Amino acid sequence: MSSIIALLTDFKTQDPFIGVMKGVIYGINPVVRIVDLAHDLPSFDIRHAAFILKISYKYFPKGTIFCCVVDPGVGTTRRGVAIKTRNYFFVGPDNGCLSMAALDDGIIVAVELKNREFMLPEISTTFHGRDIFAPVSAYISRGVPITMFGPVVDSSTLVRVGIAPPKITEDAYEAEVITSDSFGNIFLNIPTEMFKEPIGAEVIVKTKETKKEAKVGYTFGDVPPGELVIIRRTSHGYLELAANMASAKDILNVKSGDLVIIKRKKL
Repeated sequence: MSSIIALLTDFKTQDPFIGVMKGVIYGINPVVRIVDLAHDLPSFDIRHAAFILKISYKYFPKGTIFCCVVDPGVGTTRRGVAIKTRNYFFVGPDNGCLSMAALDDGIIVAVELKNREFMLPEISTTFHGRDIFAPVSAYISRGVPITMFGPVVDSSTLVRVGIAPPKITEDAYEAEVITSDSFGNIFLNIPTEMFKEPIGAEVIVKTKETKKEAKVGYTFGDVPPGELVIIRRTSHGYLELAANMASAKDILNVKSGDLVIIKRKKL
């Protein structure tokens, strides 16, 4: 049995949806602990949710159940799934939001959520987080085997979202914006070990609309307030483009999927 369910949603905290899901969970397992991993995520942004889950899950105790509800296809033919990996459980829509983390940890078995015994009596077309995913997560926390929730599915058929590799040449890094956080820090699809510019190097950052100077550093404070810094040693393993006490996202006017080119500044 697991004592922790971690919730990840694009629900907003001023709405009742998060609290209702917790109420459903506690109604099934009153002693489980619920952790709010993240809410207020960008609405409908499946890849953002998948990335946040991937860089977060391994810091939880083994056996933690991650319930992810970023579900623009709720009520359609998309599947609901529960996945058991080597160390964790993942519950949510089969739209890719679980894929990065589940694949990273190693999928043992995945099932389609079909058994109505482990759902609320009435299933809405708009709130599967309450009616399906919360109760299934709660029953897993009580020790119900994952194969009780529905038929086993071939894990290769699970919907996946991913991160494309960057294009790296002798004089430039062509990167894609994976997403950004609430501070405006930009996560690029460049694994930190692939970025070879030394600490202190000055570079040019080009986007479709802007061209700015930046410095390679270890911390936000390696540049004056308002200036751009490329963080080499990040907490998540991907290159981070930030601004000291400012929003790099606003300075560069970029969004998820945009191209960012980093070139060494010519002396």
